[in-house]
Amino acid sequence: MKPLILADDGERVSIVKVCGDHMLKMRLKSMGLVPGEKITVISGTGGNFVIKTKDSRIAIGKECAAKIFV
Repeated sequence: MKPLILADDGERVSIVKVCGDHMLKMRLKSMGLVPGEKITVISGTGGNFVIKTKDSRIAIGKECAAKIFV
């Protein structure tokens, strides 16, 4: 298990755990980022992480990505 920020571009991973406060967990859940969900890291450079989940691309900040464990 490692934080999402350590995943490489193009790597396909499965979310194991989401840490953080209740509001963050609910926001991520509304975007479909829940334990068990398979995601692909599109780009982890710059200030944001762009990930693909199902048919959507989502950009999240690095602080948020650090709280998602894969």
